[in-house]
Amino acid sequence: MRIFSKSPCRVDMAGGTLDIWPLYLYHDNPVTVNFAVNRYTSATITTLDSPKIVMRSRDLNVGATYQSFEELSKATKHKLALIAYIVKFFQPTMGLDIETHSEAPAGAGISGSSSLMITLSSAMNKLLSTGYSIEKIREIAQNIEAQIIRVPTGAQDYYPRHVRRRQRH
Repeated sequence: MRIFSKSPCRVDMAGGTLDIWPLYLYHDNPVTVNFAVNRYTSATITTLDSPKIVMRSRDLNVGATYQSFEELSKATKHKLALIAYIVKFFQPTMGLDIETHSEAPAGAGISGSSSLMITLSSAMNKLLSTGYSIEKIREIAQNIEAQIIRVPTGAQDYYPRHVRRRQRH
């Protein structure tokens, strides 16, 4: 099976950190404003007949292969941490070939990593039929990214509408 997912990046106009708990509690009527832009992240996941987990980031030109989910789970460092953490969360029972791409340059400040988290989490949700709601996908992505970067994250980065498409081959 092959799943393709895509979501837009976003630009923060105002209140970028006011959606982080407990910062919004210190202000009366805090507002956060952002909008989606026509720069996208995408992910293609293809199931494999072997137990391997193969990961590639086209924009970073980096790849990693694990012989099994167990090997990935035991690893303490990952070349592609964002992908590895999401795979570990969803715990697939089959081998996967995962390819990601971001049109947002690293460090551009347009939520490329957050968009990619939504893109990949949505694809895994669909592939594994876990049935998480869009709001739960946002929560999963936000919490995983906070674990990776080791600082609190707000919710607004994850909200620009995402699009999913499923293909069977």
